[in-house]
Parts: sequence; structure tokens; C-alpha cells
Amino acid sequence: MVREGQEAYLKKNHLLSLTRLKLARALLPDFWDLDLLIGINYLRLGKFKHAVLSLKNYISFQEDGKEKESARRLLLQAAIQWGDELEKDMYWQDAVLAWETGLAYANSEEQARFKGRIHHAIFAKGAYHFGLNQHLDAALDFSRLLLDSPPEDLVKRIRRLGVNLFYQGAKFCEANQMPDKAKTLYRVIYLHFRGYAPWQEAKNKVEGVMEQTLSPEFWLNVTPQPEELEPVDMQE
Repeated sequence: MVREGQEAYLKKNHLLSLTRLKLARALLPDFWDLDLLIGINYLRLGKFKHAVLSLKNYISFQEDGKEKESARRLLLQAAIQWGDELEKDMYWQDAVLAWETGLAYANSEEQARFKGRIHHAIFAKGAYHFGLNQHLDAALDFSRLLLDSPPEDLVKRIRRLGVNLFYQGAKFCEANQMPDKAKTLYRVIYLHFRGYAPWQEAKNKVEGVMEQTLSPEFWLNVTPQPEELEPVDMQE
């Protein structure tokens, strides 16, 4: 373990190195190799957001595959720690944004690590709003989660809150000129609460949207797939 005196000495050295590197970067704006060293120093200092930004810039210019991969791994490390730090202080939305930054650079195996963190942060945010009786915010948080294929245990926990959380939220959004939010909530009812009283109304709303003249991109985003429409176990 590093002793307190050694830790203070190392921190002072990293700060000094960072100051010099940033000065050199300002004088040599095209010398993007410095961004890697700046990112490493930010990472050592626990300034994870700044580390991510510097490493992103370095990766965008680096053409050497080996160097790029090394920087990418550092960026993933910084993004995870950045999000973890924010989540600890209950800044769930900021934590999600931090992890989504890392997710964009993750390979298929690494994506699961980020997705798990993102899903649990969104669930925590929704549960917090629900606990404060901020039911519309909770419904929107949980809707975002349910439409992103979360783990089944989170799906079951959200379903236990009942369909009315989403139905009443959708009605409120309709009455207050928030059509996009209403559409999202109806789509959740359509996909996850088949067999419940509001399902037919939600089906009509969703299918009504799909009958409009829309771009192909929109069709990909809103058209439910048949395999998503599994009946909910009413005894659950």
C-alpha cells in the first residue's frame, strides 16, 4: 500500500505532469499524442470524466490499431469508475451517461458489463421516484428500462408495481400535450402487460401510430416484434 506521504508526493507529481502536458497541448494543437498522456494522468488523479474526454480525442485520431486498443481499454476503465463514482452519490442519470460513453467503445463481451450497470442505475432512479410518490417520473424511468431488454428479475419487479402506474402516466401525458411520453408508456403496456384491462387500448394507440406514414427508421423503433408479445403470468 502507498503511504500517505507517498500518495501526496505521487499526486503532486501527476498534477505537475498534467500541467506541463496541458501547456504543451495548447502550444501544439495538432500533437494529439499528448491526449493519451493527459488522459493517463487524469485517470491517476481520479478525474475520470476528464480522462474519458482526453482518451476519446486520442482514439479519434490514432490510426495504429495496437495503440488504439490500449487507449480504448483505458477509456473503458475510466468510464466505469466515472459512472460508479456518480452512482454512489445517487446521480443515476449522470452515471448512465458516463457508462453509455464507455458502452460506445466496448466490444460485445464488455457491453454486458456496462449494460448491467446502466439497467440497475435506471431501476434505482425509478424506485427512488416511486418512493417519493413521483409516479410519472417513476413510470418513465421504468419504461425506459423495460424497452431496453433488462434482466428478467428487474422486469418482474417492475411488473409487480402494476399496469396502472403506466396507464395513469400515459393518460396524464395525453392530457398535458406530451404525446411522445404517452406513446412510450402505452408501448410498455402493449409489450409487458398483455391480458390486463388497459392492454386493448394500448394496442389501439400503438397500432394507430404504426398506421401513420412514417420513415423506415421510425418503423424499426416502434414496431413491436411478435416474440415480444408473450402473455404475462396473471398468478405472478
